[in-house]
Amino acid sequence: MEIRNILIVDTETHIQELLSMHLKKNNYVIFTASNSEEAMIILDAEDIHLVILEVVLGCENGLVLLSTIKEVSPDTKVIMLTGMGYVKDLISRAEESGANGYLSKVQPLDELSLSILGIKEGKPRKSQ
Repeated sequence: MEIRNILIVDTETHIQELLSMHLKKNNYVIFTASNSEEAMIILDAEDIHLVILEVVLGCENGLVLLSTIKEVSPDTKVIMLTGMGYVKDLISRAEESGANGYLSKVQPLDELSLSILGIKEGKPRKSQ
């Protein structure tokens, strides 16, 4: 699967910037959004292949946005991102809603690259 255009949805600007810098080194085209409204505008206007989506978007629920993304663009891949570590219930709900991966914000950026590579090869990495 081709992955070129990536949308990062996170309320923390510094996380958006960090992920953007890392992914741009690998020649991805990066878009950023801070909430579900911004994310849906970008998804509607651009050909997004992958969304990196924060689980908790301020007062919004990233899992609700995940479901919306999958309804309007079922082929778009989604990696959930959280600062809460690995919460088994959240991982299960994310996978049931169509997430292709789940990463903690405290993991090395190489883990994100490996997750994207797994999706591109059709072998998404399982949550740990």
